[in-house]
Amino acid sequence: MPATVPHQLYTAEDLLGGFNPWDPMGFTLSRDFAIYREFASDGGPLPASLAIRAA
Repeated sequence: MPATVPHQLYTAEDLLGGFNPWDPMGFTLSRDFAIYREFASDGGPLPASLAIRAA
């Protein structure tokens, strides 16, 4: 999945949309967690792909 670079900063709604505070795993539905999951799966602090490094 290619990284997408936003044209502006994320808003709280952009990052937390889908979050369900009543679900113990509700954070996994947020965009913020999806971004973290992509970052972690590509190597974390030392990303393997140039697209993730640039993003």
